[in-house]
Amino acid sequence: KTAYEIRNCDWSSDVCSSDLNNSFSEEYISNIKTSTDAKIDDYETVGVYETPEEYFVYYRVNKSLYWAKIAQKKRQVLDVAYDYYLKGKTAEQEFNIGGAYDLYMHGLVSMKDYWNEPNEYLGSEGKLFLDNELYQRIHGLFDNLKLSVQESTVVLSTENMFSQDVHGTVTFKGNPIKGVSISYAYEKENYAAPKVVTSNERGEILFTVADAKSTPNNAVSVQISTDGIVIGDIDKTLQQGLTKNLRFDKRSIPLQIRTPSFYIQSSEKHFGTLEPANTLGASLSKSLVEKGMRVSNSISESDYVITIESDTKDGGFSNGFALA
Repeated sequence: KTAYEIRNCDWSSDVCSSDLNNSFSEEYISNIKTSTDAKIDDYETVGVYETPEEYFVYYRVNKSLYWAKIAQKKRQVLDVAYDYYLKGKTAEQEFNIGGAYDLYMHGLVSMKDYWNEPNEYLGSEGKLFLDNELYQRIHGLFDNLKLSVQESTVVLSTENMFSQDVHGTVTFKGNPIKGVSISYAYEKENYAAPKVVTSNERGEILFTVADAKSTPNNAVSVQISTDGIVIGDIDKTLQQGLTKNLRFDKRSIPLQIRTPSFYIQSSEKHFGTLEPANTLGASLSKSLVEKGMRVSNSISESDYVITIESDTKDGGFSNGFALA
């Protein structure tokens, strides 16, 4: 039996987290649990001791050689991560945001066995803490993605058949970006989960607001999301942990529903004689208001005109009842 003690990293100390910013450290503390199994090679048997109940073997390892191999293995991992870092920067400079995110995330995850260690790396740009830099690059992508919308207010009315298009643009450092997912949601008559659209070659987005619920504070919430750039070969839970604190640009557009207005003109007669009470017109007006509609006093200001013409006539007698 060979025993080897692996030092557990105490995240509360500065030894393991001094190279990481606070949000980076906290993210790993709350979401990432790492363990290390030591595989020891190039050992020699020094002695054997056996009893009727137990068998002991004493091994000896060349300390300098062992740590040299550990360092070499880590260097190879950091070399791969740095290659992802450089390729991600190139993709970012070419405004390929999805590609840059994929490369940065692969680089960061490739280093997960060393997240509890300082990972200083000497590259072509000088020294940097590689895992911290990759993490910050991911956040920088979304910090610089900006969303703008043309419509300051969405108004649904009879004029647009209670349906309005919303136009927007996604930019990265002022440049239009394609392939970015945008989610939007608002209160509807029947509940619906947020929907997603993707920016086109010119960075434009377009979606339609319809079937909205008439509530005082209803609004269209629009924001950038990562739905379109989830990486298939990286554990989803791990990605969610690393991207939980990303800041997404978003907009809230006030939503108004202008219900139709009705002008009611009623000519109600009783046995041929015009009645001033207009009972049917008043009843219809009350019913429309109860349903959230508007009743106008002017034909020119109304969306619809309702004309009521009524009269009663003598229906004779039946089974002792007078009919009208």
